[in-house]
Amino acid sequence: MNAELKFDGGYRERIGLPGGERVRLRLIQQDDKARLLAGFRQLSAESRARRFLGGKQVLSEAELRYFTEIDQVDHFVIGAVELDARGRECDGVAVGRFVRLSGEPRCAEVAIAIADRLQGKGLGLLLLKRLAEAAQERGFERLRFEYLADNIGMHRLIQDAFDNMFLLMHSAFEDSLRMQFDWGLGAMYQALDAVCAQTRYWNASPCGWLPRMDAHERPD
Repeated sequence: MNAELKFDGGYRERIGLPGGERVRLRLIQQDDKARLLAGFRQLSAESRARRFLGGKQVLSEAELRYFTEIDQVDHFVIGAVELDARGRECDGVAVGRFVRLSGEPRCAEVAIAIADRLQGKGLGLLLLKRLAEAAQERGFERLRFEYLADNIGMHRLIQDAFDNMFLLMHSAFEDSLRMQFDWGLGAMYQALDAVCAQTRYWNASPCGWLPRMDAHERPD
């Protein structure tokens, strides 16, 4: 792993979304449990099922600790926090994470969750790109995705953003309700970079608009 990391405790990135909302991307901290819980409550039942691959009503204290008390290497999490008019942090509205797989040290499993009212504004695409960058600088080679087979948004994201990309592995589970595949990180990062560089707005997929990067921040 590189000695200097871009995505460390000092990483800050302020994003302007198409509806006028402003969010800050930063690494999740131990004291973010309340924000994480507030963000979870903004997810519809359908969004929760897609994120947790099944019904999920509450987050336990143990789960909140697991999601926030992390090393940011083997278990890495970027959170998106909504900002008010004065730039102060309010509720958590999105989370992107990856976790190193036991027995496959160069592969990490990815998960992204976004509050329903901010879906379709490009935040998921941006989080995916940042996760790929963070995984690359931590020495990972592949990212694994597992999702419900009826998740049309995920299917379209793959088709629209990564058409003709080589998938290292793509298979269905025996029950045909879930899908799983790995992306080679180098090719994935290049594809994401190309998509974001080609156009400011991306209307061909359910991600909708690409967000505007207002500023990269560092704490005082």
